[in-house]
Amino acid sequence: MLRTSLVGSVLVLASAAIVAQQSPAPAPRDPQRELTMSVADGFTLAAVGDCIIARPVSQTPGFSTVGRIIHDADAAFGNFEGTAIDLSRTPAVPQAEFGGVWIIGSPSVAKDLKAIGFDVMSRANNHATDWGLEGMRQTSRALDEAGIVHAGVGEHRAAARAARFFDTDKGRVALISIGRPGTWTSWRQRAPDDKVFAGDGRGAARAAEDSRRTTGRLGPRARTGARRRARSLRRSL
Repeated sequence: MLRTSLVGSVLVLASAAIVAQQSPAPAPRDPQRELTMSVADGFTLAAVGDCIIARPVSQTPGFSTVGRIIHDADAAFGNFEGTAIDLSRTPAVPQAEFGGVWIIGSPSVAKDLKAIGFDVMSRANNHATDWGLEGMRQTSRALDEAGIVHAGVGEHRAAARAARFFDTDKGRVALISIGRPGTWTSWRQRAPDDKVFAGDGRGAARAAEDSRRTTGRLGPRARTGARRRARSLRRSL
C-alpha cells in the first residue's frame, strides 16, 4: 500500500513538472509591433455606404465620374443592402419579419457592382433575410460568382462572424461585418435545426422552412398585402 502511494505521488509530481515546463509565461505584448503596417504608403481604399440597386447602373449616363473613383482605388468597399434574386425562378418569398421594406435586385447587380470596381462588401444588416434563407443564399452565390468578397452572413455562427480577405498587388484587405440588432425580430430568431445566421453572428437564425411558411404567420390582410407587393415587384423587374 505504501509502495503504491509513493508511486502515485511520484507520478503526480512528474506530471506537474511536465505541465510547468510546457506552460511558460506568455511574452509581453508589443503594441507597436502589432500596429505596424505591412502595406506601403500610397494604398487607396474607396468606401461608400449602402448599395441599394434594383438593376445594373454602371452604364447610367453621368455615373462614370463616380464609378471611376471606385474603380481606380486599390480596394473598394460598400454595404450590400438587399437581396439579389431572380423572382421568376426562385422559391424565396417576402418575409413577415424584414428590414422595413423588401429590398430586391436582379442577380446581375452583383456583376455590375464588380464592374464598377467594388471588391469587398458587408452583409450584416437588417435586410439580409428580407427574402428568407433562400434569398440570402442566392445573394451569396451571386456575389461569389461575381468575384466580390463579402462577410456578415453564413450557414452558421462562425461563418457569419468570420473575416473575409481580398488580396491586392499592394497588400491584403480583411473585412469583418458587424451589425447592431434593431427592432426587427428577424435578427433574433433561433432555429432548432438549420441554423443560418445574419447580422452580427449572435442573432438572426432562420428556420429552414421559413421561405415558404412565413406568410402563413401573418393575418389575412397582411398576408394579402405581402402577396400583392410580391406580384408588384415581379412586374417591375
